[in-house]
Amino acid sequence: TPEHLEKFRNFMREIQPTQIELLPYTEYGIPKWENLNFEYKLKHIKPPTKAEIKKVCEFLSEFDVICTQ
Repeated sequence: TPEHLEKFRNFMREIQPTQIELLPYTEYGIPKWENLNFEYKLKHIKPPTKAEIKKVCEFLSEFDVICTQ
């Protein structure tokens, strides 16, 4: 959301990183939770698309941050 992006912008200005490695969410851990009979509360979350990751990297370039994936 725009509100999240603004909060993130403020955070980036505060910490001033030089490089960020994006580690996308994966669904690899779901079977582990199910095998342990735990409720997996993030089922509604889907891994980001390549286009979404690219958009985040473009956003980070505003701060002269090197973005790796």
